Amino acid sequence: MQVVNYHRPIFGTFHSKYMVVDRKIAILSSNNIQDNDNMEMMTHIEGPIVDSFYDMSLASWHNELKPPLPSYNSPAALGGLPSFQQQSHSSMFNTDGKPRVQQQAPGDMANPATRHPDQSQLGAHSGRTSAGQQTSVLANGDEIGYEGQDTTGGNRAQELPDIVQDAQNTSLLEHTAKDPHYDPDIASEVTRAQSVLTPRAGETRMSAVTRHLNTTIQPDTKGNAPECAPGDEMITLIPHPTHEPMPMAMVCRKPWGAPNHQCVHVPQNEAFLSAIRNAEKNVFIQTPNLNAEPLIPALLAAVRRGIEVYYYVFLKGELLPGQGGINEMISNKLYTSLTEEEKEYLHVFNYVAKDQTQPIHNKFKKRSCHIKLMIVDEHIGIQGNGNQDTQSWYHSQEVNVMLDSYDVCAAWADGIRRNQNTHLYGAVSREDGCWRDAKGEMAEGAIGIDPGRFSWAKGIVGAVQRVRGAGGF
Repeated sequence: MQVVNYHRPIFGTFHSKYMVVDRKIAILSSNNIQDNDNMEMMTHIEGPIVDSFYDMSLASWHNELKPPLPSYNSPAALGGLPSFQQQSHSSMFNTDGKPRVQQQAPGDMANPATRHPDQSQLGAHSGRTSAGQQTSVLANGDEIGYEGQDTTGGNRAQELPDIVQDAQNTSLLEHTAKDPHYDPDIASEVTRAQSVLTPRAGETRMSAVTRHLNTTIQPDTKGNAPECAPGDEMITLIPHPTHEPMPMAMVCRKPWGAPNHQCVHVPQNEAFLSAIRNAEKNVFIQTPNLNAEPLIPALLAAVRRGIEVYYYVFLKGELLPGQGGINEMISNKLYTSLTEEEKEYLHVFNYVAKDQTQPIHNKFKKRSCHIKLMIVDEHIGIQGNGNQDTQSWYHSQEVNVMLDSYDVCAAWADGIRRNQNTHLYGAVSREDGCWRDAKGEMAEGAIGIDPGRFSWAKGIVGAVQRVRGAGGF
């Protein structure tokens, strides 16, 4: 084993979070290797794109490897797809390659912020991308072709595999750091992941969710959310059926240590901005913080030309000078920059955990969210390490993947909706950009739009906590 501590002083943090296995599988995640209260997002990736992850790992390592890695002469482009070749994987789906599903009417995949009981979309487009005659599930529930082809009388979108029902017949222990339980394949992992969310004796389904979320650093957090509707159950591991290859590209940024904002024109930032500027219908973003300076005018411009913009952030932000400000300040700036008519196109939410009915401030370390995701027009997805904040846009090394797939974006959107209650309880006020309860009170610990005269001191304390591992990047 060899370990390298990589950092580009002063601010060039090594923020990348990914893994390459045998040069055949890449794991791209939002999470660090640490125990915390965050909801995270991880994607299992196979195919030629893994070679790009492999190259990125060599570039990041920088030092010459002696001896070289065993897979240096066996690129992923020459191999197969390990998961799709496993019998256990194919057993999760019907012989015709479709998921074990129930037919349903289309829901609202366009924005996860709008609750729809029939929103699950996995397999709806058979792996096709935006090229040619494609169908899109819109917010009004109709299904249309992108080039005018009416498909409302054809096949409807399809649900996820019925893993919720399957798990009720299986009782498995939770896999944790203190009590590990490793499974031999993805199908077994899916079964275990859902089994632990099945109510035990005396539990409701939502109390089972609370039990699961409390296996990290906060074992005593109480849930208060009502039972969710059928079709909204939490599903933490979402399998994909065998599908055709899809266009994919890595959109990353190099570390930049200098205390300035000169290093901004990098693939990651250009991909974010291009996706927003070229959006035709909708933009969805989930990120811990949203305060990157170039992002604000791009979002305002999209809203003003009639693009539905949805973004989820948690109750937190950066109070250090030059870091953009806390999330309430940014949402306030956005809403107060718009006319009343324009405000109808901007939808800002504070993260609410699956077992909660209101946001919990990140400083309490009970229920936070660390996902970094953008979905544009239902088929362009960007997922990985990069936050929509000043640090990720100007300084940290980030690794992200951009893809063009209705299938994957639909599954991502469905996972976002199922695994949190943000869309139900997290909407902020369009007057000042702050979340308030029914009594008009902000969440405990919320600062609001005025952090006070000594906000810089609070920012320094928060930065020190993150470096010590008490915070999160």
